Amino acid sequence: MSFANIFSQSMVFFFFFFHSFNSVFDRPEVFKNQDNWWENCVPSGIQDKIQKNINEMPYHASSRNDKLEYTHLGQLKEIIMNGKNWDSFLPYLKTGDKNDFSATINKAIPSRNAIGHCIPLQLKDLKIVDVRLRDILEMIK
Repeated sequence: MSFANIFSQSMVFFFFFFHSFNSVFDRPEVFKNQDNWWENCVPSGIQDKIQKNINEMPYHASSRNDKLEYTHLGQLKEIIMNGKNWDSFLPYLKTGDKNDFSATINKAIPSRNAIGHCIPLQLKDLKIVDVRLRDILEMIK
């Protein structure tokens, strides 16, 4: 299998994974029905990084629905695990163990980085990406 074929499959995997994972934030009872949910529920360090990204690297061709679309996988993990947020997300997670949740996502971050930075992948890498992303999706109800 060629690099282009492996890479295109990994991008498709990651695209669908990321949008599926982000869907947990679309459940109104989690955040979006709260006034100022971004300011109240997102750690200030992540807010600052996202605002910096928006200012320095705006998306020109496609608008974004909200600031969550500027976040990375590790930042989404931190938002979910932050303070009282964890309790808000528990009804939508199959695991109640923060350490397990964190470790599972942390295993996928190198795969995300490889895909996002166009690092050549081997067929074995594609299988690892698939497993790691499925592991995360399996934690979501």
